[in-house]
Amino acid sequence: MTSRLILVGVMSLALTGCALYRPSAGNPDGDAYLGHAGSTYEAAVNPPATMGQVTYNPSMPLPETTQPPVASGAALAAPPPARH
Repeated sequence: MTSRLILVGVMSLALTGCALYRPSAGNPDGDAYLGHAGSTYEAAVNPPATMGQVTYNPSMPLPETTQPPVASGAALAAPPPARH
Protein backbone atom coordinates (compact mmCIF):
# COMPACT_ATOMS: atom_id res chain seq x y z
CA MET A 1 0.00 0.00 0.00
CA THR A 2 2.79 2.42 0.89
CA SER A 3 4.70 1.67 -2.30
CA ARG A 4 1.57 2.33 -4.38
CA LEU A 5 1.05 5.66 -2.63
CA ILE A 6 4.66 6.65 -3.26
CA LEU A 7 4.39 5.58 -6.90
CA VAL A 8 1.20 7.62 -7.38
CA GLY A 9 2.85 10.63 -5.73
CA VAL A 10 5.96 10.39 -7.94
CA MET A 11 3.85 10.01 -11.09
CA SER A 12 1.68 12.98 -10.07
CA LEU A 13 4.75 15.16 -9.59
CA ALA A 14 6.17 14.04 -12.94
CA LEU A 15 2.94 14.79 -14.79
CA THR A 16 2.65 18.18 -13.06
CA GLY A 17 6.20 19.00 -14.14
CA CYS A 18 5.39 18.06 -17.74
CA ALA A 19 2.22 20.17 -17.71
CA LEU A 20 3.93 23.25 -16.26
CA TYR A 21 7.08 23.13 -18.41
CA ARG A 22 7.02 25.86 -21.04
CA PRO A 23 9.94 26.25 -23.43
CA SER A 24 11.16 29.77 -24.08
CA ALA A 25 8.98 31.59 -26.62
CA GLY A 26 12.12 32.96 -28.26
CA ASN A 27 13.74 29.54 -28.54
CA PRO A 28 10.96 26.93 -28.73
CA ASP A 29 13.22 24.21 -30.17
CA GLY A 30 15.84 24.60 -27.46
CA ASP A 31 18.62 25.04 -30.04
CA ALA A 32 22.01 26.21 -28.84
CA TYR A 33 22.61 29.93 -29.11
CA LEU A 34 25.36 31.50 -31.18
CA GLY A 35 28.74 30.86 -29.60
CA HIS A 36 27.55 28.08 -27.30
CA ALA A 37 28.55 24.44 -27.64
CA GLY A 38 26.35 22.61 -30.14
CA SER A 39 25.50 25.71 -32.15
CA THR A 40 25.08 24.99 -35.87
CA TYR A 41 26.09 28.55 -36.78
CA GLU A 42 29.78 29.29 -36.50
CA ALA A 43 30.31 33.05 -36.20
CA ALA A 44 34.04 32.83 -36.94
CA VAL A 45 33.38 31.26 -40.35
CA ASN A 46 30.36 33.38 -41.27
CA PRO A 47 30.43 36.61 -39.23
CA PRO A 48 27.31 38.76 -39.04
CA ALA A 49 27.40 41.76 -41.36
CA THR A 50 25.44 44.96 -41.80
CA MET A 51 24.03 45.26 -45.30
CA GLY A 52 23.08 48.93 -45.00
CA GLN A 53 21.01 51.36 -43.04
CA VAL A 54 17.23 51.50 -43.17
CA THR A 55 15.35 54.71 -42.47
CA TYR A 56 11.68 55.36 -41.96
CA ASN A 57 9.84 58.40 -43.27
CA PRO A 58 6.17 58.37 -42.18
CA SER A 59 5.21 61.16 -44.62
CA MET A 60 6.57 59.33 -47.66
CA PRO A 61 3.88 58.06 -50.07
CA LEU A 62 3.26 54.33 -50.33
CA PRO A 63 5.01 52.52 -53.20
CA GLU A 64 2.94 51.46 -56.18
CA THR A 65 1.77 47.89 -56.04
CA THR A 66 2.32 45.31 -58.76
CA GLN A 67 -0.58 43.15 -57.59
CA PRO A 68 -3.90 43.23 -59.48
CA PRO A 69 -6.79 44.88 -57.63
CA VAL A 70 -8.98 42.64 -55.54
CA ALA A 71 -12.49 42.12 -56.92
CA SER A 72 -15.20 43.53 -54.70
CA GLY A 73 -18.69 42.14 -54.24
CA ALA A 74 -20.20 44.98 -56.28
CA ALA A 75 -18.61 43.68 -59.49
CA LEU A 76 -20.10 40.21 -59.08
CA ALA A 77 -23.39 39.17 -60.67
CA ALA A 78 -26.46 39.08 -58.49
CA PRO A 79 -27.59 35.62 -57.38
CA PRO A 80 -30.61 34.14 -59.16
CA PRO A 81 -33.98 34.67 -57.47
CA ALA A 82 -35.08 31.95 -55.11
CA ARG A 83 -37.76 29.54 -56.38
CA HIS A 84 -40.65 28.67 -54.10
